[in-house]
Amino acid sequence: MAIVVLTVFVLSISFFVKGLSNADSEKLLGYLEPVFDKFNIDEDQLGEVAGKFVSRIGETKVLDADRSQDSTDPDAPEGDKEEQISHNEDDKLLTIALLSDTHNDFDNLREALASVKETSASEVFFLGDFTELGLIEDLEEAKKVMDESKIDYLAIPGDHDLWKTVGPENFNTVFKKNNHSITLNGIKFVLLDNSANYTLISEETINWFKTEIADADFVLLSQPLYHPELQVVMGVVNGEEEPAVKAQAVELLKLIRESDVQAIISGDQHRSDINSDPEKKELKHVVVGALTDERNLQTPRFSIMNVYLGDDFDIKDVVLE
Repeated sequence: MAIVVLTVFVLSISFFVKGLSNADSEKLLGYLEPVFDKFNIDEDQLGEVAGKFVSRIGETKVLDADRSQDSTDPDAPEGDKEEQISHNEDDKLLTIALLSDTHNDFDNLREALASVKETSASEVFFLGDFTELGLIEDLEEAKKVMDESKIDYLAIPGDHDLWKTVGPENFNTVFKKNNHSITLNGIKFVLLDNSANYTLISEETINWFKTEIADADFVLLSQPLYHPELQVVMGVVNGEEEPAVKAQAVELLKLIRESDVQAIISGDQHRSDINSDPEKKELKHVVVGALTDERNLQTPRFSIMNVYLGDDFDIKDVVLE
């Protein structure tokens, strides 16, 4: 039994090692309980192993997701180890705040919005999962918090926001729209709701998207289309591929690769990250960290994005205190 416990634990934890920070045995247990239930592993045994594992991590400093892989910029998301480029502030066109995944943690949402107001951000984009279950009252509370900030914002739903109605009905009742296109100081952003795990995006919406990305600079989504390691992407649910939805994700990525879009920005993974596209290196895949304290692979955070002259941009994490 001890061998089984250790083997399953190591296999499970290896998936999260790159992104997990501030690890503690309680957080690890929260992630791994469903896995160990399948093996009928005693909770006391699991707790003991988890505690020792986390203790060892602390001693060896294996995990430190709050520190960028590129030590020249500790606030940059993880991912590609690329040379950090210094930018001239005079070349800055605009600043945007990117928020995602509160899962009913409206205190952290308020804190994040208060932090945004201390920056030069002119707009907030929220990339899904305001709520845990998509209840009207929770979505209304989220909207109240957003409105009280007095910051201009656009929001798209996450899969959790669809749960109650198995679709965007509740979200659209509260926020009115689940897809957006906006141009700010000459920079065009297209926000596409791809949050449904089992339902295809309508042909009408796909046609709208094709038109909008023709001159877009950035695409923002509920779910990533690509990640080199994590299979928390559009068309994959709990590790199982949904063929039709996955095929649509491939179609969307092909459309974006054929455009001049600089980056695809999304939430959902609860771990900030940035990677180059495997087929088009200049295209970046950016994931925004989560604001929730629960089931978070990092300290709660959001991102600030600066766009500069010359088709250039940078994104930095802002970690909540």
